[in-house]
Amino acid sequence: MDSLKIALLEKTGHDHGFEHVLSANPQAVCLASARHPTRVTVTGTADDGYQVYFETTSATLSGELAHSFP
Repeated sequence: MDSLKIALLEKTGHDHGFEHVLSANPQAVCLASARHPTRVTVTGTADDGYQVYFETTSATLSGELAHSFP
Protein backbone atom coordinates (compact mmCIF):
# COMPACT_ATOMS: atom_id res chain seq x y z
CA MET A 1 0.00 0.00 0.00
CA ASP A 2 1.18 3.50 -0.68
CA SER A 3 1.12 6.31 1.89
CA LEU A 4 -2.22 7.68 0.62
CA LYS A 5 -3.98 4.32 1.11
CA ILE A 6 -2.42 3.98 4.57
CA ALA A 7 -3.64 7.47 5.55
CA LEU A 8 -7.15 6.75 4.21
CA LEU A 9 -7.32 3.49 6.19
CA GLU A 10 -6.19 5.28 9.35
CA LYS A 11 -8.83 7.99 8.83
CA THR A 12 -11.58 5.48 8.07
CA GLY A 13 -10.62 3.46 11.14
CA HIS A 14 -10.65 6.57 13.31
CA ASP A 15 -14.05 7.60 11.96
CA HIS A 16 -15.44 4.18 12.89
CA GLY A 17 -14.09 3.81 16.42
CA PHE A 18 -10.54 2.55 15.89
CA GLU A 19 -8.73 5.57 17.30
CA HIS A 20 -5.30 4.04 17.91
CA VAL A 21 -2.82 3.25 15.14
CA LEU A 22 -0.67 0.42 16.43
CA SER A 23 1.36 0.11 13.24
CA ALA A 24 1.13 1.34 9.69
CA ASN A 25 3.43 0.21 6.91
CA PRO A 26 3.09 -0.86 3.25
CA GLN A 27 2.27 -4.44 4.30
CA ALA A 28 -0.50 -3.78 6.84
CA VAL A 29 -2.30 -1.21 8.98
CA CYS A 30 -3.14 -2.32 12.52
CA LEU A 31 -5.67 -0.27 14.49
CA ALA A 32 -7.14 -0.59 17.97
CA SER A 33 -10.38 0.57 19.54
CA ALA A 34 -10.62 2.61 22.71
CA ARG A 35 -14.19 1.40 23.25
CA HIS A 36 -13.72 -2.34 22.73
CA PRO A 37 -10.82 -4.69 23.41
CA THR A 38 -10.46 -5.05 19.66
CA ARG A 39 -7.76 -4.81 17.04
CA VAL A 40 -8.21 -4.75 13.30
CA THR A 41 -5.51 -5.47 10.75
CA VAL A 42 -5.99 -4.43 7.14
CA THR A 43 -3.74 -5.79 4.41
CA GLY A 44 -3.78 -5.17 0.70
CA THR A 45 -4.48 -7.97 -1.76
CA ALA A 46 -2.99 -8.60 -5.20
CA ASP A 47 -6.17 -7.38 -6.92
CA ASP A 48 -6.13 -3.95 -5.15
CA GLY A 49 -8.67 -5.11 -2.58
CA TYR A 50 -8.30 -5.41 1.17
CA GLN A 51 -8.36 -8.22 3.66
CA VAL A 52 -9.63 -7.29 7.11
CA TYR A 53 -8.88 -9.37 10.21
CA PHE A 54 -10.58 -8.62 13.55
CA GLU A 55 -9.09 -9.79 16.83
CA THR A 56 -11.45 -9.27 19.75
CA THR A 57 -12.63 -10.52 23.10
CA SER A 58 -15.68 -8.24 22.97
CA ALA A 59 -19.07 -9.94 23.10
CA THR A 60 -20.82 -6.87 21.70
CA LEU A 61 -18.65 -6.05 18.69
CA SER A 62 -20.19 -8.62 16.32
CA GLY A 63 -23.66 -7.20 17.01
CA GLU A 64 -22.49 -3.68 16.30
CA LEU A 65 -20.80 -4.78 13.06
CA ALA A 66 -23.95 -6.63 11.97
CA HIS A 67 -26.00 -3.51 12.71
CA SER A 68 -23.70 -1.27 10.66
CA PHE A 69 -22.98 -3.75 7.86
CA PRO A 70 -26.02 -5.97 7.31
